[in-house]
Amino acid sequence: MSSSIRMSEPQISALCIRARPAAGAAPPAARILTRSALDAEPVGKRAVGLAHLFDYLDAYRDGRIAAGVAAEVTRPAPGRNTYH
Repeated sequence: MSSSIRMSEPQISALCIRARPAAGAAPPAARILTRSALDAEPVGKRAVGLAHLFDYLDAYRDGRIAAGVAAEVTRPAPGRNTYH
C-alpha cells in the first residue's frame, strides 16, 4: 500500500533548502539546486527534478559534490529555452 503527501511549492522548496545544507551544501547552492529541481518538474524533466534530490544529497554526503562552496559564473553564455 502506498501513500502520498500533498505539498505546495513553497513547502517543497523549504524542505529541500533545509535538507541540502544538512547534507553539506552551502546555502546559495541549496537554493539554486532547489530552484532547478522545481523548475524541471512542470516541463516534464522529472529525471533532474525532485526525484534527483536524493542523488544530490548522496553526492554531498559522499564528497562527489564539494560541500560549502558556491558556484561562480566566469563566462556567462546566453540561455536557450528548449521547452516548447
